Amino acid sequence: MKLDRIDIAILAILQEDGRITNKALADRVGLSARPCLERVRKLRAAGYIRRFAAVLEPAKFGSPLTVFAQISLISQERRSHERLEQHIKRIDEAVECFEVSGDIDFLVRFICPTLEAYYRLTEDLLANERLGIRRIDSIIVLRTVTAYRGLPASLLSGFGLSNA
Repeated sequence: MKLDRIDIAILAILQEDGRITNKALADRVGLSARPCLERVRKLRAAGYIRRFAAVLEPAKFGSPLTVFAQISLISQERRSHERLEQHIKRIDEAVECFEVSGDIDFLVRFICPTLEAYYRLTEDLLANERLGIRRIDSIIVLRTVTAYRGLPASLLSGFGLSNA
């Protein structure tokens, strides 16, 4: 699916406000309601919109601990990576996981209720010999300066535009 400027505008607006009404969205991008809704449906069907969700404020749930864990594996075999990936996907506190290049293999963002909970989580990971974890280096977040804001406008505006 080739995106045009209206598709990009729709995606940018929805990324900022997923609860906007179709009428308001249509007005902002210069379409009538039905064609706007059809575009949103096509964008979703094509996978540009992963899902709609509320973004929760972590501080409202106490003082959760955010930790970026750098995980290095003993083996670089694909099976080892796949085992860890499958295990991480089952951990509720693992809110993001990236396979990365360099001296580490995975970067995982954990959000835990306490430092003790994170400690137990990492102890369990290290004790599970089947996972083949060599090392976990933890970076504890002291303060969030900028939270995830969605894809940058520069990426959206330069991507996949047709001449329409």
